[in-house]
Amino acid sequence: MCSLAAAFVCGGCVGRTVSIPSPDGTTVLNARVATDAADPPPLNCVILDFVDMASHETFSVNTHASNVMRWDVAWASNTRVALMSSDIGETFWDKQADGTWKRAK
Repeated sequence: MCSLAAAFVCGGCVGRTVSIPSPDGTTVLNARVATDAADPPPLNCVILDFVDMASHETFSVNTHASNVMRWDVAWASNTRVALMSSDIGETFWDKQADGTWKRAK
């Protein structure tokens, strides 16, 4: 993968949220773990919250990467995030034209 703007490595990080701004500062990625019923299921998996800094709208996705395994997340570009996990491998999340984020196929 080419230059990753910022990265965070974790595993077993329940209760901790890490914020990583996009390279251009328009979006903040908050990586955290699903811990209660208000989070997108399933629990104990890595959640990515994408916060648009202009509108302050948040789009959340459950990556299904288990928090008990090693994982890290980084910006690959202003519109692409890479998640590397020892249980599900490398996945990418791309920003869509409507502001939502979808897993790349």
